[in-house]
Amino acid sequence: MQYLSIPRLQDLTGYPLRDGARVTHTSYEEAYYKSPTAGWSIERKDRYHSSMLHRRMKENGMAHYGRLGYRIFPRQVGLWGCRVNSDKSIWRWSDFAVEKHDRVTLVECLTPWNLDTEQITQKRELEIAAPVAFICVAGSLPLFRIQGFRHRRKIGRFDRYHIILVIK
Repeated sequence: MQYLSIPRLQDLTGYPLRDGARVTHTSYEEAYYKSPTAGWSIERKDRYHSSMLHRRMKENGMAHYGRLGYRIFPRQVGLWGCRVNSDKSIWRWSDFAVEKHDRVTLVECLTPWNLDTEQITQKRELEIAAPVAFICVAGSLPLFRIQGFRHRRKIGRFDRYHIILVIK
């Protein structure tokens, strides 16, 4: 598997994308309740809080893109300033990024219990920097079709879930 760097992603997209392993975030709630994850990097929090299904989706997605010859940035990729319908800027994060022939795609894995049209819309705010592809389970395909996405292929299986890739 060939790897990709943040400076290369920034050059290709023209946006100041950030590595989730180098950005720390402590929410108001974490500070107030003295959470053990306060001050952790975005990537470390993702690994700590992710379910087995989410981890398997990410692994299957990176393996799929690797087999197709894409270069992969295997950690969270973030962009500050996303918020289409508001004057308040916030971070948006994708699970990893891939590049082939100087075309970058940000890839987000969404589990069934963290999936609704609002979540998809929020993740699509990253499209200002690069196209977004989603890795999800087969039963969630109707939510993506509403927003103009289509099923690309089945890329794996975990327990009773068929893991699929959907693209615009």
